[in-house]
Amino acid sequence: MQEKLPVKRMNRLTWLLSVIIGIIFYIIISHGSRQEDIYPFTGFTIFGILMIGHIDVLVMVILARRFDVKSNRFMWYRCLIGYPLSILVYFVTWPFVAGMANVSWTYTDLNLFLAFIGSGIVINTMIILMHDSVLLYEHKLHSELELSKLKAANAEASNLLLKQQIHPHFLFNALNTLKAL
Repeated sequence: MQEKLPVKRMNRLTWLLSVIIGIIFYIIISHGSRQEDIYPFTGFTIFGILMIGHIDVLVMVILARRFDVKSNRFMWYRCLIGYPLSILVYFVTWPFVAGMANVSWTYTDLNLFLAFIGSGIVINTMIILMHDSVLLYEHKLHSELELSKLKAANAEASNLLLKQQIHPHFLFNALNTLKAL
């Protein structure tokens, strides 16, 4: 029995993670930034995490068609595809956020470039760890279900063996009773 990816659980975890990190980001940025920048940057953070999480789930769904979810190839391709896409999410969405916050920017700004790369790596690593915990939990549930099915089959086989042992004795006793009569 092949395990299915728990897509719904991973997407819910992505939403939860984005809200928690968004709240933490809001608290941190509200103490040191202009008030008009707080909401666009917090929205950018939440949106970026949501996009990265959903892209990671989409990559896993596509890779699960070709590779076993527990294989090393699945994990390597997931990382090789996921990390560049997570960095790309920040580069693609930043112009919209900068426009909403009236912030001047260029892609040649080295600090901004490194911040996007660092954010993409850190956020994608957190998401991968969270999704792996869901995958591990699902694998544990699948293993426990398979174990319980094997235990039930073992008990049924033992019961059948006992029945086969009882039937000859019952027949022998019945024949002895008839013989005595």
